[in-house]
Amino acid sequence: MRVVQFLGLLAACLVFAFPIRAQTHFTADDILRVSPRANPDLVKALVENQSLLYDEGINSRIRVAHFLAQVMTETGGLRRLDENMNYSADRLLEVFSRRVISVDKARELGGKPQEIANWVYGNRLGNRGRHTNDGWDYRGSGYIQLTGRDNFSRRGLAIGLPLAEQPEVARKPVEGLKAAVAYWSAVSINDAADLNDRYRVRVLVNGPAAHGYEASVLWFNTIWVKVMRDRPEFGDKSLWIEASEEALLADDRVAVGSILSDLGFLAGSAVEASDEGIETALRSYQESRDLQVTGVLDEDTFYAITDPEEWRSVEATEFAALPMVDPDSGAAMILDSGTLVEDTQVFEPNGAVQLADGGVIGTDEANELAAAIETYADYEAAKGTYEGPVFVPQTPIGEDERTAVMSTNSFPNSAVVQILFKKAPGAIGSNLCTG
Repeated sequence: MRVVQFLGLLAACLVFAFPIRAQTHFTADDILRVSPRANPDLVKALVENQSLLYDEGINSRIRVAHFLAQVMTETGGLRRLDENMNYSADRLLEVFSRRVISVDKARELGGKPQEIANWVYGNRLGNRGRHTNDGWDYRGSGYIQLTGRDNFSRRGLAIGLPLAEQPEVARKPVEGLKAAVAYWSAVSINDAADLNDRYRVRVLVNGPAAHGYEASVLWFNTIWVKVMRDRPEFGDKSLWIEASEEALLADDRVAVGSILSDLGFLAGSAVEASDEGIETALRSYQESRDLQVTGVLDEDTFYAITDPEEWRSVEATEFAALPMVDPDSGAAMILDSGTLVEDTQVFEPNGAVQLADGGVIGTDEANELAAAIETYADYEAAKGTYEGPVFVPQTPIGEDERTAVMSTNSFPNSAVVQILFKKAPGAIGSNLCTG
């Protein structure tokens, strides 16, 4: 009896000294309070696999709130794990104006999700060309919309899943969650979450343009008020936010106003807009989306205004003033004096972002690369022509048939070459560069 009592006392002491870590931060009811229309299978997978979050340090109220806010933003309220590519021709021109290029192309692609994905994503993010099915296979997937063959490959290596070989795995609930958590950890989003830097969190998830930031603010505030604010049972070592109801409502108002402004329903600054101005803009938005016209942010309007399709369309407004140049076209131009290109081999420049020592490119550098857009020197642009709104650069390459190279650490893809440009007969000199 004494031995039993001693062992019981010892067990109690061990539990006290080494407490069992709490891995339950939210329940299915919590998630449904935030997003009543969430897919039950996705809710179940998220709730039952919270240990994945804990293992990557997503273990405080503020970190969990930020993680859930980004998940809700990327999945339209946890309703689907794959990017909805079913766009009409008109909507396609709005959302992917820089990729569709022409009205005729939009009409050709409209209503064909797989063909749309292959056209707009086929030559990007390590995908191997529009002639392949990579755009569709590696479309936005998972809880934080992993996109592109390169990203699938890197996240797959990080979590030990064959995402590059079997992209459908990323669209499965548990595996998709593993990929999302691995990405969150890889780019150190917890650091920004601890500071409650909502904009920085969004940049790390979406890129420098931070598309969907206002939607993520609306989701974050909802999560904080309905689930996280009054949850002291797991401790925070990070910054706590104790905003009042009035402050959060004002925050929501500015976020809604900013979305309406981006979509063209509200003129001027959302911060300076009157309550009547935002209500009028909201009514116009509701009418345009065939919603009940209430002038308030009801449930239907909340889902509509935070839908990824809405914040992805903002890109069209940002680039409206720029020439519509196909970024996948050849970029080697004929110089004014004329040049001949001899004995050169063109390699695809969009290989995996991996360094020779096995590391990966830093977050800041990757964000800068993601924000980069094509540009042409004056002498290059002068040689090009416009076919309607489409700029066609003069190029000796012709149809761009390059494909993405995934292995950049083996020959010949690891080689640096010297390219000699000899001037046309009668011209003096030559030019040298590397490739």
